[in-house]
Amino acid sequence: MAKAEMPWWKDTKACKVSAYSVFGPSDPKSGALVITPAFGWKVMFDSPTFVIAMTPKGNMVTLEMNADGALTSIGYDAIGADGKKVQVIDQNADGVLDHKMTADGFFVNIDGQWARFEKKDGKPGAVTSGGWRPLVIVDRVWKLAEPR
Repeated sequence: MAKAEMPWWKDTKACKVSAYSVFGPSDPKSGALVITPAFGWKVMFDSPTFVIAMTPKGNMVTLEMNADGALTSIGYDAIGADGKKVQVIDQNADGVLDHKMTADGFFVNIDGQWARFEKKDGKPGAVTSGGWRPLVIVDRVWKLAEPR
């Protein structure tokens, strides 16, 4: 898990604190940290503003904060209507789910409807009821480049 996600993992310092194992890079400037309690959850601080919590079964919750500590992005794993795992993200922490990833692909919320994200000629877009439409990022969220 952590080896692929955290390049510092091979040069780790570790200690036990109560029922927790705490791991961090030898370089104290990194700000990264992994905490694994005896009951199986893993909590990873990849920086002072990005936190990942993972259950023993691999379900994740991600929190991103600005320098003042205000939430800027929230993501979590859920079970979709089809019974399969889906990762959803509220990219700007406004209470609206903006993106989701499923086994079938990456989707963006366009006017309350999920649309498949697809690149065409190297340009980002989404397949809506009106066909493929180009997208741009506005305030961290994919939006139609040319609203109707």
